[in-house]
Amino acid sequence: MKILVVDDSKQIRRHVARTLEANGHTSCQAEDGLVALDMLEKEEDIDLVLMDRYMPVMDGIESLQAIKQEQKYDHIKVVMMTTENKAELIQEALDLGADEYIMKPLTKEVLEEKLESLDDDFL
Repeated sequence: MKILVVDDSKQIRRHVARTLEANGHTSCQAEDGLVALDMLEKEEDIDLVLMDRYMPVMDGIESLQAIKQEQKYDHIKVVMMTTENKAELIQEALDLGADEYIMKPLTKEVLEEKLESLDDDFL
């Protein structure tokens, strides 16, 4: 499975990408939502987007809405990953179409568990 990791922190993107690749996935990275949308447009084989909520240029909520509005991205799962733990903000992301929500800092075990909960074929 190919996973797009979207976060304005280069360190977090690298950590998540290494974790994914250690589990047999391929990954690509984007530093904000606008770059992520551009990558989705160019790369047809992305299955999942792991997206930070707060980023400059285009944040995770705006990006989530853009992805969910495009029928051609219906096959792509979106998982928000953030330090934000307020119930109403988590619910907002889920209501807007996020398939799952992961709290940072994420561990290998939590990441595996969330991916497995989305689809047994991911692992």
